Amino acid sequence: MKSRVRYICMRLGRKSIENHGGQALLKEVLQNEIVEHLRIRGKSTGRLLPTRLILNFGFAVAEHINDQIDDQVREQVEYQLTYHIPATLQEEVADHKRQLEDVKRALHNSESRRANALLRSNHLGDPLHTLYMANGEVSLLFPKDLATLFSLDGTTSRQLVLDYSLPDGESRERNLNRWVYLASIWSTVVLISCVDSCNSAALRIKW
Repeated sequence: MKSRVRYICMRLGRKSIENHGGQALLKEVLQNEIVEHLRIRGKSTGRLLPTRLILNFGFAVAEHINDQIDDQVREQVEYQLTYHIPATLQEEVADHKRQLEDVKRALHNSESRRANALLRSNHLGDPLHTLYMANGEVSLLFPKDLATLFSLDGTTSRQLVLDYSLPDGESRERNLNRWVYLASIWSTVVLISCVDSCNSAALRIKW
């Protein structure tokens, strides 16, 4: 059945299989294939099914037919694109997509930094706006708010700066300073940190 549909797709071409007429033809072919399959199966078992029953059964699997059509269309469109577009052009398209993703990531980070710059120390529960890493994802260690950020221990703060391709500051305070600078939260602020046994300690941000 699939080979028959694949043959028709190749004859129709990419544009034809994407329009309604091409897909209608494929549905008709699949419908006829199902009916014929049921007839042959009935003969082999010695129990011939009425044509009406066969057709009703065929209509009952219409959703399955649609799924097969979608799969075949996607497969053939991909094949046609791969076959007709030179490898060099495909590489250029892929490179263009990567550049576009880089621009989108940079724009997102820029907007997040602008929003983070408005955060204040008397609103520690306000959410931090996310920053994308070089791979286009947000670090799993990204703090949800200021309180979480300044409660990070030395190990977590070190991994956080490494996630964002920053050099290891070799101390918790330096790593937090570098990440705060990256996120554009603010340049100088005094906060209360509850890291070591919840003892109050002033953390002055310095770069």
